[in-house]
Amino acid sequence: APVWSIAQHPEKRDTYVVGSEVGVYITSDAGQTWNAIRAPFTAAAQDISFLQGSSTLLVGTYGRGLWTVDLSN
Repeated sequence: APVWSIAQHPEKRDTYVVGSEVGVYITSDAGQTWNAIRAPFTAAAQDISFLQGSSTLLVGTYGRGLWTVDLSN
């Protein structure tokens, strides 16, 4: 599936999040393994970014609005 955007976690060096045509995926081992972030959305994620100075991920979806996810754990 096409990947639309990628963001590196501001506090965890090997943690990346990608927004794709089929949802949002996260890796905590620099891309060796990936897991889907299912809640609260499974829509195409056009744009992702971390809120400045926090572990809150902003996810802009196509047709489902803007979502936030706390990735502090």
